Amino acid sequence: MKLFNFGRVRDTAVNTWLDALRRLVNGLLTFTDNFNCVAVNVADTGTADTEFEATHDLDFTPDYYQVTGIDKGGVVYLSGTAWTSTKAYLKCTVANCDVDLLIGKK
Repeated sequence: MKLFNFGRVRDTAVNTWLDALRRLVNGLLTFTDNFNCVAVNVADTGTADTEFEATHDLDFTPDYYQVTGIDKGGVVYLSGTAWTSTKAYLKCTVANCDVDLLIGKK
């Protein structure tokens, strides 16, 4: 089912809401829209078993990560450093991995 444009309403807030509803119904809902998370890429994790930062733009401190891609046979794991509202701290068992992550709240 496709939801077509409603035309324009005078109330800007209603227009914003209707546009968002149309996007959702028309299948433009992305994975990160549906879940409280962001996709992050770390191009180089650095030395093996050494902490690296994954910078994110969430407005809260996340508590979850999922590796969605890695270019080598490494394992990404928690570093032990507390996460913040802008950074997650992880380690990888293999040096210099390019890692794709989802970072968010459970």
